[in-house]
Amino acid sequence: MVVFDVPNATATQATAMNDAGDITGSYLDASGNSHGFIRYSLDSTPPVTTASPSPGPNSNGWNNTDVTVTLSSTDNEPGGTGVKQIQYGLTGAQPLDAQTVVGTTASVTISAEGLTTLTYFGTDNAGNVEQAKTLTVQIDKTPPVISGMPAPGCALWPPNHKLVAVTTVAAADALSGVVPVVPGSFQLTGTSNEPSDPNNPDVVIAPIVPAALPSSYGRSVWGLERAGPIP
Repeated sequence: MVVFDVPNATATQATAMNDAGDITGSYLDASGNSHGFIRYSLDSTPPVTTASPSPGPNSNGWNNTDVTVTLSSTDNEPGGTGVKQIQYGLTGAQPLDAQTVVGTTASVTISAEGLTTLTYFGTDNAGNVEQAKTLTVQIDKTPPVISGMPAPGCALWPPNHKLVAVTTVAAADALSGVVPVVPGSFQLTGTSNEPSDPNNPDVVIAPIVPAALPSSYGRSVWGLERAGPIP
């Protein structure tokens, strides 16, 4: 209940409330004269806070650099009292105790490799508290590790055109993982100082490249992780 208290006058209770939460009422002075309207605004709507990471994640949901998250809070509904503060904290790879920033914006930089969860919410000047939201940031700055080059006994066979298996190559990544085998994600190539003969190749690479390559006695390998190429 809202009752207007006007000195030396008789005030009415609220006579109307609109969708914005504005309550109006008229009052009579000591002489019995009616005066205008009194407006009283109610704010029962919490603010709305959004999180914008920069740079954003790639198509696999990972970043390979530091990420700065900007928090922006608004309280623009009719009758809104404005944003008082933003609160946030971090858990996971880069923990951070709850922080309070007065105003409508805040930012935090996440640099630790792994998964970090940002929890945040805003509070307006009427004391309305927004329901907490979360954003997960995944960072992997470490390139994948390629094994099998060279392997024990990985010696090239004498140039007599006999094909011999010399090594098995694999890639592993402890954080974002290696991209599933798709064209271009894991490559093994070779070169040869012998004339190329498609009908009698010196080197065959399988199964990544099922077709025979030109004759080769040299090998190079690279792999791609889910976080993308490491700068």
